[in-house]
Amino acid sequence: MVKLHVCGISVIVGLCLASSIVLAEVDVICLMQNCADVSIKCATNPNCVRAIQCLSNCAADQKCTIGCLDSYGNDLFSQFTTCAIINHKCVVIGGPSPFKCTKPSDVVSRFKLSELQGKWYKLGGTNPIYDCYDCSSMTFTPNEENDNENGYTVQIQYLATTAGGDVRQRNHQGQVTLADPENPALISVSGTFDGIPLTNEWRLLHIDDKSTFALVYYCGASVPNVYGYEGTFLMARQLALPKYDQDVVRQVTKFHGYNATSFCSTRTKDCPP
Repeated sequence: MVKLHVCGISVIVGLCLASSIVLAEVDVICLMQNCADVSIKCATNPNCVRAIQCLSNCAADQKCTIGCLDSYGNDLFSQFTTCAIINHKCVVIGGPSPFKCTKPSDVVSRFKLSELQGKWYKLGGTNPIYDCYDCSSMTFTPNEENDNENGYTVQIQYLATTAGGDVRQRNHQGQVTLADPENPALISVSGTFDGIPLTNEWRLLHIDDKSTFALVYYCGASVPNVYGYEGTFLMARQLALPKYDQDVVRQVTKFHGYNATSFCSTRTKDCPP
């Protein structure tokens, strides 16, 4: 059993060290003491191994990283990263990121978190890595332990194209709270992406009176704080906006310095429920 532990961990460590441009430290003893079982399972699971192999070629390339996770990420990989990176810090990622977000200050003055409740569809945005998934939706549900203005769970669902050209449905969960009670337009969204922590600050640039569509800026960081990113996306209650709302969207995006026609478009037909 000890030989199996060492063998499994040696495979994982070898793969991790291959990505030394990004990884600052791999503590082998820590892995053996705290993450041996999940390391062995990962080392004997083809997709878990492929995920680490793929990531070893990415360095700080976010598009590459997300592509690897979309292609090969699975529960075992999530368990490994949670154990090795988050819980025990056996694998320490280099950072922090030098990326600086350009946060807009012109945000809505009145907003209640409960206005997000229910299902929204992401119709496009400015960041091609994060905003352009087909059939992308977010469903906000109030946490039982909190009142509506203090906490929501968001279920995120979208379709991703793998490195092999297949399409797989991806599902993630996050927690949503007000980032600043004095400024309700600032929203904190945190969660994990295949076991890798993500933290985002949303800035609500616009939401119409009936809460049928919203323009959201976000600034985020991951693993932790190695990758910085930002973007702006449009989300709506319907998969297609009526013409009147389309005209309003063009006006709103122009007001905030964007061109709605330059937003990436996403497929919204024949989507899973």
